[in-house]
Amino acid sequence: MAKDYDALALSLLGELRDRPPERALRIAGIYASIYLEDPFLFRWFGLAAFVARQVNAVLLGTALPLPDFYNMLAAGNLKIYRTITAGALAFRDGEVIGGELEGGYRKLQQADILARSDLMSADKLVHEALVELCDIEQEVIVQPLYNDLSPQIRHFMAQVYVFRLGYDTAQPVLKFPGTDPGNLDQRRRWMKTEILPAFRRWQQESPEWLRADCERLRRHVGVRAELLAARSEAHR
Repeated sequence: MAKDYDALALSLLGELRDRPPERALRIAGIYASIYLEDPFLFRWFGLAAFVARQVNAVLLGTALPLPDFYNMLAAGNLKIYRTITAGALAFRDGEVIGGELEGGYRKLQQADILARSDLMSADKLVHEALVELCDIEQEVIVQPLYNDLSPQIRHFMAQVYVFRLGYDTAQPVLKFPGTDPGNLDQRRRWMKTEILPAFRRWQQESPEWLRADCERLRRHVGVRAELLAARSEAHR
């Protein structure tokens, strides 16, 4: 009988499933744990771990003053988690990933094989998969939620939309350079010209630092290293 990977992803949230701020922090720890299992292939999770941690901080301060923003951010955080984490859990079992994630996970499957003979080409494929998964995340998963926000909320978001690339205050803060975070083109431009290049430099120049930050985040959240079942023999 085929596994229900969405249900499996939800089960990892435990009792925090319906508590958005705490859930976002739990998601950050799960992402960090998935990244640490395979830092070469699971780069999206290394980046997303720190985004989810930022979501936790924002949710803690917006529940009362900005309920529409709070609800959108909480819904988007969970929707992204369910979609891409379910894909990763299936990928670990050697399953073929369909739907909008098919292209990105297919590249990761190809890179996993190619890395045995051509590491540079495999690295290029993994980066392409990272970009593709980020595109799906922004356009398909969360853009419909942004579309429902009022212009006033979107204007406010532009003033506070920042992302800390790393665990602590020593890490760089990337500020949204546009006027409307609800605009897909502006968000995508920020992602491709600032966030992804900065993450790629970090991943290439200081991979041990990135792993250490993810390990600190995993421990801070309290996610066990053995959270995930052993990876399928068919996909090792």
